[in-house]
Amino acid sequence: MSTYKKVDNPPKGLIFVTSEPGPVPEAEFNDWYDNEHIPPRLRVPGILSSTRYKAVDSLTPSWLALYDITSPDVAQCPEYKSLAPNASQREKKIMADLGSINRRTYKLLISYIHPNTEFMYYGPRSLRSQKLFRLLALV
Repeated sequence: MSTYKKVDNPPKGLIFVTSEPGPVPEAEFNDWYDNEHIPPRLRVPGILSSTRYKAVDSLTPSWLALYDITSPDVAQCPEYKSLAPNASQREKKIMADLGSINRRTYKLLISYIHPNTEFMYYGPRSLRSQKLFRLLALV
């Protein structure tokens, strides 16, 4: 039986966002998300990375975004809290029109990898599938 290895120094928190575009056309949703929504979030101190996924089954919500953060406190900092009030008119309209959006902030308890997994550095985009699997197993 394999023994899993503990990951040294992973990000200490995660913002987990599920969404459904609803009446917003998918092309506009993706353009807005990738080019207008994510960039200001990556300028917030403590947000290390953003990764987006689309479900491969027919279940909803169809969209998932993961933000690695240095601490769950990042979601309460002034820079993060100023994002919504300072959003563009387009962002405010799209956010109001979304079929659903659910944002949750999590703190890291522990992170493991399979012993056969080779990597030199646990960076923000490393081991995403293991993190996703671990989170979905808790849901």
